[in-house]
Amino acid sequence: MTITHVAERPSSDDAFSRHACVLELVVGAALIPARDGLSPVLELVATAAREDALTPETAFDLGQQLRLITGDEPTDDDLEGHLLLRALLSELIEYASLVEGVHVDDLEPLVDHLIAVGDLAEARRTMHLAEIARARVRVLEAPVAADLGAA
Repeated sequence: MTITHVAERPSSDDAFSRHACVLELVVGAALIPARDGLSPVLELVATAAREDALTPETAFDLGQQLRLITGDEPTDDDLEGHLLLRALLSELIEYASLVEGVHVDDLEPLVDHLIAVGDLAEARRTMHLAEIARARVRVLEAPVAADLGAA
C-alpha cells in the first residue's frame, strides 16, 4: 500500500472542515490491511463525523478502541498504515481535548476572565471540565503496552 496524501489538520476550526479531515483519514484507513476490530471502529468514527456527533466523549471512547487496535509499533511491516491510524488517533485526541467547543489549552484566558468578573463557580466548573479533558488526552496518548501490563 502506498499513501500518496495524508490529510493535514485544516486551519479552520469550523466543524465541517474538521469532520472532513477525519472522514478523509477514515477513507485512507479503510484501505490498509485488515486488523481485528478496525472496520467497526472506522465505521463508528465515520458515522459520528458525518452526523456531527463527534463529541469529546465519543472521540475518547473511539480513540481508546483505535489506540488498542493501532498499538505502539507498526505490525507486519505496515508502517504507512500505522502512521495513518496514528494520524486518525491524533484527530480524535483533538476532539477529546475540547471543552464546550474550546481546546483545553485555550481555556486559561476564559478562566482568568471568569475570575476577574467574580464568577468563581463558573471558573471552577470550567477548570474541572479542563481537567477531565486533560485526563482523556493523557489516556489516549499513553503507550498501549502500559494498558496490557507490559512495560
